[in-house]
Amino acid sequence: MSEKIFISRSLAEHSPVQAFAEKNNLELKAISLIEFTPVYFSHLPKADWLFFYSKNGVRFFMRALQEKGLKIKVPVAVIGLGTLNALKEFGKSADFAGNGQPEEVAAAFKELARGQHVLFIRAQQSRRSIQQLLEEDLTVKELPVYANEIRLPDEEFQADYLLFTSPLNAEAYAQKYDLNAAQVIVAIGGTTADKLRSLGAKKVWVATSPNETSMVKCLEKALATAQ
Repeated sequence: MSEKIFISRSLAEHSPVQAFAEKNNLELKAISLIEFTPVYFSHLPKADWLFFYSKNGVRFFMRALQEKGLKIKVPVAVIGLGTLNALKEFGKSADFAGNGQPEEVAAAFKELARGQHVLFIRAQQSRRSIQQLLEEDLTVKELPVYANEIRLPDEEFQADYLLFTSPLNAEAYAQKYDLNAAQVIVAIGGTTADKLRSLGAKKVWVATSPNETSMVKCLEKALATAQ
C-alpha cells in the first residue's frame, strides 16, 4: 500500500502538494475540515482602511458588497500574497500587501496607518492575531463576514504526512484521530503549530511562508532529515 498525505484544504489545479504526491506515489486526501458560511452585515463601519487577513474574508466580503451594490472607497491592506490574489479575483488591488507573517506585517502596517481607523474583515471565530498587535497604534474596528465551524466528513483521512492550514483544521483532525510521533506534521504558520502542540503533537515542522510551496519544502526537509 502507498503512503498517504493529507492537507486540510481543497487544492487548485497545479498545486505543489498535488505535484509532490504524484512524484512520490502518495495517496492524497485534500479536504477542509471546516465549513464556511456567510455572516450578514447591514452596513460598513466608517474607517480609513480595510484590512483583509484571509482569502475567505475577501471572498465573502466582496460577494456581499456586490449583492448590495456597494464599492470600496478607502485604501485596502492584505496580510499576504494569497489574500492579495483573492482580492484580484474581484478586480481589486491592494494599497498595502504584507509578507504573510503577522508580526512583520503588523510592524510595517502600523507605520503606514498609525492613528487611523482600520476595519478588519474577519471570521466570527477569528483569533485576532493582527488586531492584537496593532491595537495600541491605531483604532481597531471589526466586521465578521463569515463563520467557520468544524465539519468532519465520513470518509477516512488519517495519513502518514499531515499538512495543516489553520488551527481550527488541526483541532478538527484531533477530534477524530490522535497525532502520533510516526507522522510527519507540517503547519502553515506559527499559530497553527502552537495549536498542534497543544493537541499533543511532539514534533511540528513550520513552513517559512504561509503557502503550499513552502509547506512542501518543509515536508521535503523533514523527510530528508529522517533518512
